[in-house]
Amino acid sequence: MLSYIGKVIFLLFFLYTLLVPYTITNSFAEGGLKTEGSTKKADENDNIGARMNGSDKQYLNSDTHKKNSVKENNHTSNADTQYFIAKNLQMAGSLLSSSPSELAEKAKSYAVGQVNGLVTSEAQKWLSQFGTARINFGLDKKGSRKNSSIELLLPLYDNKADWLFFSQLGYRNKDSRDTINLGLGGRYFYQDWMYGLNTFYDNDLTDKNQRLGLGGEMWADNIKLAANTYFRVSNWKNSRDFVGYYERPANGFDISGEFFLPAYPNLGAKLTYEQYFGDEVTLFDRDTKQKNPVLATLGLSYTPVPLFTLGVDYKQGNGHNETQFLANLSYRLGVPLSVQLSPENVATARTLAGSRYDLVERNNHIVLEHQAKPAAQLSLPEVITGYSGSQQDITAKFSSESPLKQIHWATNKDFEQHGGKLSSKTGNTINVTLPTYLSGDNQNNNYPIYAVAEWENNQKSAPAEMRVIVRPFMLKKQEGANFTPAGPLPATGDQKDGYTFDPVITFDTAANAPIKNVTINHVQWITDPKIGPENGLKLLDWGTSDSVVLDENGRFKQKPVLVSTQPYKDVKVYLQIDSQPPELVGEVSFGENLASFHVNKVEVSPAVPSLIANGSQAYTYSAVVLDGNNNPVKNQKIANVTWKITQNGKEVSITDPDIKFTTNGDTTTTDGELTAKLSSKKEMKDVIVSLSIEGHSAVSAQTKVTFTTDTQDYSIDQAGITSEKLKSLSADNYQQYQFMATILGVDGKPVKEGSVISDAHWKIDKPSDASKNGIILIPDTKTDSKGNLKAIITSTKAYTGDVVVSLQLGKHKPVQSPTYTVDFGPAEISPIISDLPGPIAVNSTYNLTVTVTDSEGNPLHNKTVNWHTKIDNTDNPSAVKISPSSTTNPSGKATTTLTSYTAQDVIVTASVDGIGTTQPLTMHFAWPKISNPVRTGQNPPVGKIKADGQQYYIYTATITGPDGKLFKNALKGTLGYVPINWSSTGKLVTFAPIEDAEKTPGKLQVHVKSAVAENIQVCVAIDTKEKVEPISSCSETGQQADFN
Repeated sequence: MLSYIGKVIFLLFFLYTLLVPYTITNSFAEGGLKTEGSTKKADENDNIGARMNGSDKQYLNSDTHKKNSVKENNHTSNADTQYFIAKNLQMAGSLLSSSPSELAEKAKSYAVGQVNGLVTSEAQKWLSQFGTARINFGLDKKGSRKNSSIELLLPLYDNKADWLFFSQLGYRNKDSRDTINLGLGGRYFYQDWMYGLNTFYDNDLTDKNQRLGLGGEMWADNIKLAANTYFRVSNWKNSRDFVGYYERPANGFDISGEFFLPAYPNLGAKLTYEQYFGDEVTLFDRDTKQKNPVLATLGLSYTPVPLFTLGVDYKQGNGHNETQFLANLSYRLGVPLSVQLSPENVATARTLAGSRYDLVERNNHIVLEHQAKPAAQLSLPEVITGYSGSQQDITAKFSSESPLKQIHWATNKDFEQHGGKLSSKTGNTINVTLPTYLSGDNQNNNYPIYAVAEWENNQKSAPAEMRVIVRPFMLKKQEGANFTPAGPLPATGDQKDGYTFDPVITFDTAANAPIKNVTINHVQWITDPKIGPENGLKLLDWGTSDSVVLDENGRFKQKPVLVSTQPYKDVKVYLQIDSQPPELVGEVSFGENLASFHVNKVEVSPAVPSLIANGSQAYTYSAVVLDGNNNPVKNQKIANVTWKITQNGKEVSITDPDIKFTTNGDTTTTDGELTAKLSSKKEMKDVIVSLSIEGHSAVSAQTKVTFTTDTQDYSIDQAGITSEKLKSLSADNYQQYQFMATILGVDGKPVKEGSVISDAHWKIDKPSDASKNGIILIPDTKTDSKGNLKAIITSTKAYTGDVVVSLQLGKHKPVQSPTYTVDFGPAEISPIISDLPGPIAVNSTYNLTVTVTDSEGNPLHNKTVNWHTKIDNTDNPSAVKISPSSTTNPSGKATTTLTSYTAQDVIVTASVDGIGTTQPLTMHFAWPKISNPVRTGQNPPVGKIKADGQQYYIYTATITGPDGKLFKNALKGTLGYVPINWSSTGKLVTFAPIEDAEKTPGKLQVHVKSAVAENIQVCVAIDTKEKVEPISSCSETGQQADFN
């Protein structure tokens, strides 16, 4: 009985399901609208309400509508009745087939279904006012909108003929993702075809996946063709569907076509091909990941009447296939049911006019590509390279989805035994101090460092290894030397004459970057020969510590200076760092002490006051460089050689283009000379050239020079060379004979006064050996008021004979003077006169004077007098001091000074021009005499003097010279160069000379103090420093110093 009742209930439920499509289609019939719908199976888990997709638009077949409009109310009424019958049958079947526990759940489902249907219907009708709308509203029993969607095509411009521009907006919720679609497109209708283009922006609001789409359409009657491409605009993100994966939109495309038979429009076919690119793309379903998957769909449909469509789709792609059976209900709102059940109206739906506002067919759901997240990785730098003691940071790179707990570090024993250090055993970053570099071919300077990662679950990664390589210190290769200056330097031992060593320190190779701002240990300088007093080599500015600090350029902050007191050639200097083999820094040389080099004078040749300013005529300047013993310094490089040109006190630039100034460099010739040449293209007057060496004061040339304009067209008056009336003169290089010639200009007249005749050359033609006879010609370069150019001759030696001079102007033929007889007589010298003829004291200085005259008794000026001394007929210059030469004054007198350092007779002679005094002068030197010291006072003034080293007696002595007069040189207890010594018979006695008293000639005073009680005798002596006893005197009886 119960099974029979169950069969009845099942039969009633089956009948109800057949009536459902009819009742639903009639429930949406309204006005002049038509509705197309397709029902789908509800989600088995959540959506138990009904779901309807609808598309509303104007019905295009107006004739059919007119024919059936009169029956509209009847059709509507019939539909309503049928709807309610179906609805009641459904409710009855549900109640009969449900248990009490299911009744409450079905009641809830019924309520949700009513809401879904109502919302879908009302929204569809409202949106259809603006265009084409398709809504799938799914509200499940939990209140979520899973698998809901809405699409709306809005015409932007429509001329109802050939152009339609539209926008299409869409929203959907699928797989718990909210996605919006924003599109713009255009359609052009031409003849029997429609051509369309569109672009879409798809945005997954839930997981921020974004892509762009480009599409094309081509429709005609009974055919629809479409193609779409999809391009991602967002990149990898964490996937919400797969743990341990990233996701992003997949690039891809699809091509679709829908076809109907014109002769039998009830039958249709659909063909779709789509492909997306990526290694793991979920195209077929969201659980199946494939590489570059392809999906092809073949569908067949049968539409017996416009209301119903039956079909089957077969999908094939990358090893997966699926067959779907479809049953679609297309209901057009506002169209009578009889029209939609008429087979003749199927053809109308296949026309191009009927699909003008159809939605763009594309895949609005974003297909995703996935990528597995990388497994946990721990990596270290492959290798680090450094030098001994250098510090470097090492950072471990770790990638993992699991949380990291710690990274552990380790190395081997050799690393630590040789000075290597790890700042920490744990941490992402540690600081490593490199070990000491080990010298030798078989030494290992390559060490491992290991790191192990530990996760929060206490699991550990495989050890990661890196290598630490220690490389030796090196001297960086530089363009110049590692020291300054270039040298050679004088061996003075002074720091200013030392080599400053400034190498750049690097490591591994000489071309590597400098080591900056670090401290290096075990640094040692080595030289060959060795540093030490025995070799005269010394290193200055280098402390006792073997640690040095490098600056930001890799140079020593403390720079050593190598000096020498002995000359050396090629001293090899090595630098040893960190016990490595010494490395050659450079070779230096030390020469003679250049500080003593000097120049006494600068000579000029030719000895003419002026030259032609033509750039070729030049003055030659020469200076002999002398050493400390006034010997020429030959073939020697001289430091700081500086030539200067001045004119009227202002320096003239050597780079002046009109001046040419050349030198022979800074190395002396075989004669010890430094030379220079000066020429000019412009007129210059009173030019002085000076030379300085070794930082000494500049020495100017002996004469000023002048460059004048070219006078090569000047000539000498036919009167030739004339002379003043000649007479007998003295050979004193002062008295002179004068010759002159009148210079004519281009116009044949005497030139103006002061004209410089630079190319005039005077010459002594006779005697041929004039210089040997002491005859000197001194020319003048300027003319006098009558246009005369003069020259004078003088002599330093006695000479009587004929003289012929000549004058040449430029390249003209020389003009000779007549023969003249000249007479240079010898000079005469008087006996020597002393300012103190009597006995004189040792160490005193005395003046000696002679008078020089010519043969007529006239005083001779600027004559050089040479002085000579003899002691006991034997030369002994060490005991006598005398100025060797002196020059006569305008009165003809020449004076020198004489001092003897011991008691003796000194014989003095003088000579001038080889003519000596007729009688020598003998000077008698004797020691002065000293009186007995006398007690002349005490402190305190009265009472006994205590032996406390503070109280004292005053003693006075008198000194007289050999002449019996008070000796005036007894100052501060000395006699010239001879000291005065005070002494006593006591033990602890001190003497303090009284300076104020000693300023009185011949008087000596002293304070006498004692630290021992005694009675002493005070003595004073002149220390002669000779083998004989000193000249001394002592206090007499009654004049002793008594200390208590």
